[in-house]
Amino acid sequence: MVTEYHPYVLKMGAKWKLIRDFVAGEHEIKMAGPAYLPMKSGQTKEDYDKYKARAKPGDYTDQALKSMHGLIFRRTPVVEKPDDEQLDLILSNFDREGSSLYQFASDVAMDNMQTTFGGILVDMPKSEGVVTVFDAKMRGIRPYARYYPAESIVNWKYKDINGVSQLSLVVLLEMVDSETGDEFSHDLVPQYRVLALDDSGYYHVRVFREFDRAGNKTFEQVTDDYVMIRGEYIKYIPFEFLPFKTPEKPMLYGLAELHKHYYMQSADYENGVHCTTIPTGYVTGYTLGKKPDGSPEEIRLGADSFLNFPDESARVGTLVFAGEGLNHSEQALAKTAEEIGVLGTRAISPDKAMSETKDAAQIHRQGENSKLATYARNLAEKFTKVFQIMSDWVGAGGRVNIEFNVDFDTIAFDPNAINAIANLSRDGRYPLPYVYEALKKGEYLPNNCTLEQFIMLISIEAAGVPPIDEFNLYQQMREGKKITIPAPKPLADDSGMEEEEDEDDEDEEKKKPEDKEGDE
Repeated sequence: MVTEYHPYVLKMGAKWKLIRDFVAGEHEIKMAGPAYLPMKSGQTKEDYDKYKARAKPGDYTDQALKSMHGLIFRRTPVVEKPDDEQLDLILSNFDREGSSLYQFASDVAMDNMQTTFGGILVDMPKSEGVVTVFDAKMRGIRPYARYYPAESIVNWKYKDINGVSQLSLVVLLEMVDSETGDEFSHDLVPQYRVLALDDSGYYHVRVFREFDRAGNKTFEQVTDDYVMIRGEYIKYIPFEFLPFKTPEKPMLYGLAELHKHYYMQSADYENGVHCTTIPTGYVTGYTLGKKPDGSPEEIRLGADSFLNFPDESARVGTLVFAGEGLNHSEQALAKTAEEIGVLGTRAISPDKAMSETKDAAQIHRQGENSKLATYARNLAEKFTKVFQIMSDWVGAGGRVNIEFNVDFDTIAFDPNAINAIANLSRDGRYPLPYVYEALKKGEYLPNNCTLEQFIMLISIEAAGVPPIDEFNLYQQMREGKKITIPAPKPLADDSGMEEEEDEDDEDEEKKKPEDKEGDE
């Protein structure tokens, strides 16, 4: 059936939910009840609710996610592409909802990093008949990307086609408004979008929607469309899994499990603090009497209450907490928080390893960042494939490439290092491309500055171009236009001066004989 889930989805679903709940925060964590905070033996529901309410889960998983996301997107993605107006428009509206490539990729990564699974579908607006490239440009018909989170990917299959394992089936779950509702209601019903290759290898899309037939809910096919691009039907499914072809253990799973452990410890600790800080009175040597209605006599504590016990042996006091019970609980809580910090971003909790050397710390952080860098590279590879499909569909030609930041350890240069590089370059002992790489590494150049732009700007400076002309040339270069660099101005017009001096000398020589004759 179309509703059948892939075994990997069934296996990973609980892990995905755990991470999403702890990213979402305290409300979702506590709504899960005993799933994350088991009831203690003998607790009533009322006692359990109070016990749960006192717990302080914190937002460790969410902060770790935001820290890692920020490392990848602290720089704008670098895009290499042909000079094509259609591609520029796609980059400015990547999902047909107004999101640029940067915004779309940022949103996708924020969701995808929680499950380490998801996918992007490349689609085209529906149009009647064959649409030429010119018509598509005039009518604004361009490919766009649609992201599906892990929970929306129901099933998939691969099959061998001409000796290559190729994606042959993808089933996607979508929630859409019911057609029976009015214009203001949101009666959402599930529908399944099936992307498949038919027996001849052509790509077609079917949609199955839920219907209620006399109380029986069934899924019936409502559409079956073949996708034609530039006058031809395509023979592949334009869908890319992120960041891997199959679900793997999420990056945040270990941290979320520790976070859950911290939540349970927090509940015990906060409950202990609550119980030991509330004064508990006691009376010895006195037996409570009864009220006229037969109920036990009450003893009220407070400044406006006066206690009178007829028995001279009665003793009144308050219990005071003593012992190390809460100290052990507090230490365990702090240790778990520290483990979360080490496992996560190291910025969540104070770094206790203050004594490690600079080199050791750098190696340590590179080891931590390696998984995140691998994720960023895989994400960039999949986005490149998605953008390449878009480029092919609009007939732009050429190859495209998208790169996300993987440099998470910024090493700023000191002035002496910069001066040394400048001197070596001026003396011809440090190639200009290496100067560019060094300045890019130290973040002294904009992230979108290419080597070609860098060298062009240096050539413009060397040519002595006036500032306003240099600005205009820079703008043209940023827009991808071809520019011509003026020839460098000569440093000094010495040749002309020498010729004039030579002519003057010749004149003097010519005059000298006449002067001599005159003297004679």
